[in-house]
Amino acid sequence: MPSVFFYRARGVPGAYVVGIQLDLLPTESARVSVASVRVPNNSGVCNPLSTKNGHAEEEQRQLYRIEQLVIDDTITIHIEDRQLIPFQTTIFTATSDGFTKTDVPYQLRFYDSSRVRSYETRAEGWIAHDFGVITLNAITMIDCDKEAFTIEQPPRIVEAAPIVALPKPKRRPKVSRDNDPKPTAEIEDPSFIF
Repeated sequence: MPSVFFYRARGVPGAYVVGIQLDLLPTESARVSVASVRVPNNSGVCNPLSTKNGHAEEEQRQLYRIEQLVIDDTITIHIEDRQLIPFQTTIFTATSDGFTKTDVPYQLRFYDSSRVRSYETRAEGWIAHDFGVITLNAITMIDCDKEAFTIEQPPRIVEAAPIVALPKPKRRPKVSRDNDPKPTAEIEDPSFIF
């Protein structure tokens, strides 16, 4: 289950450390970005700490850790599916009491030149279709300072092979020195000369 875990860094209200766990299908991809209000140029895309593939390639788990967040900083999570055009956008904004969650509706905009009546009114050519809020993965927010929680691991089913007795090792035959060829006495044949 996708989740956002957060706690107050060293107990300071409004200063947060955030952990994000995303469980994605094989057709899904995610982008997590952070925008800081205290330093306008200090924003960007986060890379996952780890990506683990689930059982039989049915899912992948991405883990993120974001530190030094303060009030009014935002975390944006985009989840896309390569089979769909609309995507999910969820924004978390830091407040003095935690985070607020905003699901952003997806709006498809395209330009239709056949709707333009004159060159001066090109704005008439834009068409928008509102898909509403797209929820590919419902994201749960957990305040670690206020809630007791446990992370449940999916059960791992391991099939063991039946117990089979190992065959006894075969003994190597003893090698005796009696089997070695013995040197023969030299034959002196006077007819054979070098």
